[in-house]
Parts: sequence; structure tokens; C-alpha cells
Amino acid sequence: MIEEEGLLKITNYKTHPGNPYYTVFHFKEKDRADFFRQKLTENNIWFEEDTDAKEGKTYYYFAVKKPNTKQAMYWNNYTIGKFRKPFIADKSLRVFVILLSILILGLTILSYVLSQSSN
Repeated sequence: MIEEEGLLKITNYKTHPGNPYYTVFHFKEKDRADFFRQKLTENNIWFEEDTDAKEGKTYYYFAVKKPNTKQAMYWNNYTIGKFRKPFIADKSLRVFVILLSILILGLTILSYVLSQSSN
């Protein structure tokens, strides 16, 4: 198991603590781990896999050799993107926020133009 460092764990990968020639990717959700495994296998990227149970939660680890890290990083980002939820999930609220932003931008531009014409 790889201990995650620091308060903010922004990425889900790091250099293997015992072997610097490997990068280790970790996932907390089985569906994401399964998808990542599938992409690594489809693209002939060699990896070692392990799981660890901690505090009732299972963690999935994938160790990839350093020469394949760039390709694995692509599939890691692809996996994260595939399972990412929209920032604003409700479509009507999303449209409202976009329209409100356009309105505010329009009023700002109009205000600037009117203030320039009065000078």
C-alpha cells in the first residue's frame, strides 16, 4: 500500500516509494479501476495490480513502468474525465448560469461604452 502524503491529495498517482522506475496510479472506485485496467490492457501497457482494504474501503493500485508513464497518464486522465460529473448537474440551472453570465458581460460592455461616449 502506498501512503498518501499531505493534506491535499490532488493527483491519483505518484512514484513508487520502493522502486523509482515505476509510477503507481490508485483508484477508490471499482468501476474506474476496471475501466483503467481495460484501457491499459487494450493498449498493451504492462502493469502490476494490487488492492488494499483500509477502513472498510478498497483501494486499487496499478504500477506502470516509467517508460510507459506518459501513455498511462493519458488513460488515467481519460478515465477521470469519463467518470467526472458536470460542475452544474441540472441542465436548466447550467443554462441559467450561462445566460446570466452573458447578461452581466453585456451590461458591463454597455456600461463601458456609455461611459466613454459621455466623456
